[in-house]
Amino acid sequence: MHVIDIADIVGTLTTKGNALPRLKDKDSYDIYAVAGHHEGSPRKAAKRFKTLTSSKGTQEDPTIIQALQNIRNSFSSPTRYGCFSVSRFIGSDGLIRNDAYQRVTAFLDNLDTEPENNPKNITYSTGNRVDI
Repeated sequence: MHVIDIADIVGTLTTKGNALPRLKDKDSYDIYAVAGHHEGSPRKAAKRFKTLTSSKGTQEDPTIIQALQNIRNSFSSPTRYGCFSVSRFIGSDGLIRNDAYQRVTAFLDNLDTEPENNPKNITYSTGNRVDI
């Protein structure tokens, strides 16, 4: 049996967030997929991210902070580069741009606040009701 080590959510988002300046669509897609869908929702993804950084004592790590700032800048509106890149990578229309914006923003917002203070369900413009 072979064991393959893979990056956890913190490692993945830190790597992909710091890779955003290279302008590869797959980096934006990977951020959307992980931040928006890890453990089923952006809220759960943020909770896992906070749990791991807390347990490792890396909440103030400058590499992680820079990665999150890159992500925030690239997904700060549906018209920003990150959202367009997700749409282009998937080969989809504007609905996925809105979904990428909403999911990544929900992830980032849940990093900054306690989940109890955020809505538990949002109906996205795609018509899908998702637990965030």
